[in-house]
Amino acid sequence: MSFSQTFAYAVARAVDVATASVFTHETDCTISSLCDVALEKNTEPFLQKLGHVLNRIQKGHTAEARASDIAKAKAIIAFLG
Repeated sequence: MSFSQTFAYAVARAVDVATASVFTHETDCTISSLCDVALEKNTEPFLQKLGHVLNRIQKGHTAEARASDIAKAKAIIAFLG
């Protein structure tokens, strides 16, 4: 079983999304993917700094998080559609 299929992952993702909603009022994506958007669009200095830290810890982390959020959104759309 991969980590992404565990309860621990679900809890970690929920904390990540909750953190994003506290700081940015965005309730549907992770703070990591918001950092990737900030890095790409050169906005939100705090999110840019956090994104640099996350990418230093794990190369490509914010881009992977953004891709994961997009995949999750597509899966939800397919489920609800």
